[in-house]
Amino acid sequence: TGTPTKWVPVNENLVPKKTGLLDYVFKSGREENPSPYIQPFQKDSAWAIPGPKAGPFYAYLGDGSKLTYYWFRFADQPSMYCYGITKQEQMVMQERIEKIHKNWTLNKEYLPKPTTNLKVADLDPGLIVSPPAGLEVGYVPIVVQQELNKDPAFISPKPKQKRHLLQKNREIQIENSESGDYSIYFHSIDGKLRLVERINIHNRGSATLIIKSEKLPKGIYRMNVLRNDKSFFTELVYFQN
Repeated sequence: TGTPTKWVPVNENLVPKKTGLLDYVFKSGREENPSPYIQPFQKDSAWAIPGPKAGPFYAYLGDGSKLTYYWFRFADQPSMYCYGITKQEQMVMQERIEKIHKNWTLNKEYLPKPTTNLKVADLDPGLIVSPPAGLEVGYVPIVVQQELNKDPAFISPKPKQKRHLLQKNREIQIENSESGDYSIYFHSIDGKLRLVERINIHNRGSATLIIKSEKLPKGIYRMNVLRNDKSFFTELVYFQN
């Protein structure tokens, strides 16, 4: 019929005892102190030969983890050496990715816009990173470590978190927020702290920040907002000029 399937929960008293679900305890998938994932750089491995061009850099995700990553030339990334491709094939792939990096700019449309308002996914803002100067074309970020993040200033929002921010170029409005003292941290996408602003909001009101270009130049920044020294929300902001 074309009608999408709908899952409907049932009352507890309708669940048959033979299923064992009434007494079953579902354990959380999150560990209290998870062990970090680490990719060792063996001296004779593809991770070290020819190796990265820059790093380490750090990214902070909404699941509470911290990533360590390096920038590799696209054709020199470790996964390329697992396929047994020739040097000529590597060169062709490198030339192609360089053309993409040069010509696929942010102001162009590459896929048709959605025809419905159905939201199917969220992108963690911590996954958007910028290359170091000189590596803008032909280089890609490769993660080598993931561990528990213990720095509250870098905690990302939950995927379904309510939006509290409106931006009009360099004017940023924090709205409908609880009263308190707010600290706003602006980080460049390589994780470096660039600016800290402090404001106070009264009676669930709003506050407006105007970030002048002499404080932060044109670009994308990760804005971490703490209320009374506790993480409140994180957003990406883009200054066009």
